[in-house]
Amino acid sequence: MKVLFPNLLPQLSREQYDGLKADIEKRGVKVPIEIDADTGQILDGATRLKICNELGMTQKDIPTIERRFSSENEKKEHALRLNMLRRHMDVVAWGIAFKKLLEVKGVELGQGSSASKRWHESATVADLSKSVGVPLRSARRRVEWAEALESKPELLEKVQR
Repeated sequence: MKVLFPNLLPQLSREQYDGLKADIEKRGVKVPIEIDADTGQILDGATRLKICNELGMTQKDIPTIERRFSSENEKKEHALRLNMLRRHMDVVAWGIAFKKLLEVKGVELGQGSSASKRWHESATVADLSKSVGVPLRSARRRVEWAEALESKPELLEKVQR
């Protein structure tokens, strides 16, 4: 099965991958793999599916949910929100994901509390940060760190460790 957005989020670290694999081996898949009903591509759960295949699990052992969306942006937003709320991301990875969510929603990250542009009269940076459970100030700071470290891969690696 093909992944719809293979580079939308960072890969799990080796430790995270091994931990997830051990958990799936012990308890099975607890969070269903989400599939785009129109294309059959994976929206969420590619790593879980890969692990299931490595463990030799059959299709009946792997829970799936089909979802339908009206646009590619809605699909991306769904995948980003799921992972930002559930996945254990470091501050920089979260900042990068939040920046992508802002782009998908058409919201610009402004300077200061009143400079955020409106999207459909309701979705501001503050609204989006609140919807993923992070205060606006923290969201802005994480995006700033992500932007500062994106061009410094060796420093980014140290921060992530």
